Amino acid sequence: IHHISWICPLRYIYNIVPFRLLLGEGGVYIFFAISGFVVTLSLRDKIAALPGNVFLDRLNAAKSLLCGFYKRRFFRIVPVMLFATMLTGGFLLLSETNFDWLRSWVRSVPELLSGVFHYSEELYQSSDKLHNGGMGPLWTLAMESQFYMLWPIILLLCKDNNARAITSFLFGCLFLFVIQPVTASFVGAKYYATYGHLPCLLLGSFFAFLYTDDIGKNVNKNIAKIITFALAMTLWYYPSSIERTYFCRIPLHIAAVLLVVFCAFVKD
Repeated sequence: IHHISWICPLRYIYNIVPFRLLLGEGGVYIFFAISGFVVTLSLRDKIAALPGNVFLDRLNAAKSLLCGFYKRRFFRIVPVMLFATMLTGGFLLLSETNFDWLRSWVRSVPELLSGVFHYSEELYQSSDKLHNGGMGPLWTLAMESQFYMLWPIILLLCKDNNARAITSFLFGCLFLFVIQPVTASFVGAKYYATYGHLPCLLLGSFFAFLYTDDIGKNVNKNIAKIITFALAMTLWYYPSSIERTYFCRIPLHIAAVLLVVFCAFVKD
């Protein structure tokens, strides 16, 4: 419901759906927290098992692992992305009488593939446009692409899983409490279009190093439902009731990571 407003002119959507129901950005925080947790969990033990005491030795031993990882990410994402791009372009071609969306639509594919879409999309959206080629929601995919490309290399730079966990935690806190608030003071509401969700990715990665199959705690189901509902409502309703400043959004990162941790670490 939220993302269709990027494809259809907003005047159609706002006449049907209450404004607050369109604010689905809280789900994006969960998406990044899950991604950081799951991607790191899939790499953690494989990287730890690689031989070599120095980075170049580990990198050389990881060639097959990295090739397989990048290949799976590519074929899982790119075909669907290209299909969505063509579908959106066809919809706009049939529904719009002018073609001011075409420039941004054409630019979206190479920028998504190169992982820079989330840096540039704000630059070519004019204030009178109701949509930017319909590809706006895929800024998250561009950011994910950079994470997929760089994070395995960063993990290989660390000598063991303890160092990797510490790196994830320190970088997550650095972006959450220092870098992004400072950046937000300069770019304001547009901060999210650069690296606004790195804390969720990095802190999700940190908890992946703490997770084991036998870890967890039994919690009363009613208590579990209450906690889950409270975190979910925070992520859904809180963004619609605050100003778009970064300091007010720090709780969203924390709530998203806690929700993922709660689901992963609590047993039925």
